[in-house]
Parts: sequence; structure tokens; C-alpha cells
Amino acid sequence: MGCFTSFARTSVALVALSLLVLQASGEEVKAREGADCAQCSNKVDVGDEWLCCSDCSEPQITDADAQVGYCQMDASLGSQLKPQEVFRWNTGEWTPCSRHCGEGVRKRRVKCLRYVEHVLNLPAVVDDSECLAATMPAREEGCNLTACQGIKPYHKKRHVPIWAIVLISLSTVAAAGGLAFASYLVYKRRTENSNHGFVYVMLEGY
Repeated sequence: MGCFTSFARTSVALVALSLLVLQASGEEVKAREGADCAQCSNKVDVGDEWLCCSDCSEPQITDADAQVGYCQMDASLGSQLKPQEVFRWNTGEWTPCSRHCGEGVRKRRVKCLRYVEHVLNLPAVVDDSECLAATMPAREEGCNLTACQGIKPYHKKRHVPIWAIVLISLSTVAAAGGLAFASYLVYKRRTENSNHGFVYVMLEGY
């Protein structure tokens, strides 16, 4: 009988001690919304939210679905929605039109960016499949659709090859030389014929 009484007293003491610990630690409460859990390393992940203590100590969660638990000492239990990822299209400036008149084309850069709410980091470029295809801006479009008026079509100038210029020059020089030589022969023949006639006349006089 004495052993049973001793055991009972010990159990009651342990229960009382547990109650004192719980009272010192804090009551079980539902997490308060709007806490800043992102800065705490001891936060607890419960789906789309984090649970944390106001002093960033480790929270004791008794019901994750109901977000019920307690914190040590005077800290309070709070919850915060996880930062949500948002994907948006981003466009650059249009390039100049490919033609001054008539139907041309102009282009621009289109990228899909990932933004994280409540985070100051710069957005990251991700694959186009992450953004909504139905809202994707056009990457190119027609421009200067009016017809050209009073503008003569441009014709590219034809350049004569160097070898053709050299050949023409040589041919010209050869032709000029041949003409000069032919003129010389005609002149020589005429001169020789006139001399022979003079000599013949002189011989007849003797």
C-alpha cells in the first residue's frame, strides 16, 4: 500500500510539473496572422503558410491543420503566407522598321520574368512556358504599310571587273600601235616610190 501511495504521489507531482512547464511556456493558441516568419530559421512549413514564434525560437505545433501551438516564455505564435511566385511578360523597345515605305517588319524582345512577392531580389528570366501563352505580346509586327510613291526603285550599280579594264586597255594600246605601224608602212612606201621616180627621171637625162 505504501508503494502505491508513493507512486501516486510521484505521478501527481509529474503532472503538476508538466502543467507548470506549460504555463511557463505559454498556452496553446491559434497562430496570429501577419507575422514576419521569413526572417526566422525555426519556422514551420504548413502548406501555403509558415508558423513561427515572434522571437524566432522553435515553435511547438500541436495541430498543424488548425495552426495551433505555443511558444516558449513570452513569445507569441504567428503565421505568414509564403511569398508567391508571379510570372509576367516583359517587352523591350521596337526596332526601326525594316523599310522606309511599303510593307516592312519591326521586332522587339519579349521575355517571361518570375517575380517573388515581398522579396527585393530582381526578377529572373524563365522559360516562356511559365507565362500565360494567351497574353504573350507579339515579337514582331508589320510597319510602314503605305505604298511607296514617287520613289524610283533602287538599282544596284554594276562594277566592271579589273581584268576587263586591263584587257580593254591592252587592246586599245595594241590597236593604237597597229594603226601607227600601218601608217608608217604607207608613208614609207610612198616615200620610196617618190624617190625611185626621181632617180629614174635623173637617169633618163643622161
